Amino acid sequence: MELLTQTDKASSPTNSVGQHTYWKRIDDVAEEVVKIIDEKESWVIEGHPDFTRVLDELLGLVRRHPSVTGYIQSHPVEALKLMAYLHGSTAMMLIHVNAELRPQFVHSFLELITELVKTSPDGEVKVSAELALDRFLAFERTGLISRIFSRERIEGVLDAIERARASADSRRTN
Repeated sequence: MELLTQTDKASSPTNSVGQHTYWKRIDDVAEEVVKIIDEKESWVIEGHPDFTRVLDELLGLVRRHPSVTGYIQSHPVEALKLMAYLHGSTAMMLIHVNAELRPQFVHSFLELITELVKTSPDGEVKVSAELALDRFLAFERTGLISRIFSRERIEGVLDAIERARASADSRRTN
């Protein structure tokens, strides 16, 4: 895993490496899951050359500057809105790169998502938070959480997912 986040290949732009290649380097099942997720997401804004360049810059900033993580945690609504318009593979890649460098990020991000799902009225924010949660659940259901995140983080991640799932289930029954 360190090889992915610390070598020249890790800093290669997404348009030359590709999100699916990124996930294949981590785990073959992860690659298959993100391909399935991406096929279903017809609303995304990826593909335009200008957007690809900006995404490459964003990934570089995430790798180099902890302040990007701080911004995401301080402004989760804006981060979720952006990630909702990205392919699942790209959104999860941003989270994964962040988590590899800052282990506490995933747990706190999932808690923010869970809180937004509980407290947001219906609309764009709630849909974005539910989409982010669904992407994590797709990974969790296929056993990928334990493959792509280190063991030290798994308990916290699974605990946050379980609380989010319980919250989503209680909303559906109300």
